[in-house]
Amino acid sequence: MIGLLTGSLYYRKNHWSTGSDWRGIGIAMGLMTFLPVAYIVAANIKYGAERVKEALIAFVIRQRMPTKVFIVFFGIFFINGVICAIRSLL
Repeated sequence: MIGLLTGSLYYRKNHWSTGSDWRGIGIAMGLMTFLPVAYIVAANIKYGAERVKEALIAFVIRQRMPTKVFIVFFGIFFINGVICAIRSLL
């Protein structure tokens, strides 16, 4: 929800830019991939790296997605979000 709201706020702030401006969607996708992983890491970091790894594996299993596909998609969306955030700041 936070990712989607941030993306929509980006467009609202920029007066609903033209259809060729994809930065808001990129920022929303980046946040939608980063925030769940950040929450899992933050909630389990005090128990050690092994617990963080187990929590991330449990998240991947819960999503019913192969681990390699999860890493590729989340990596692409996260990098896309970072690029869009940088481009919107410049």
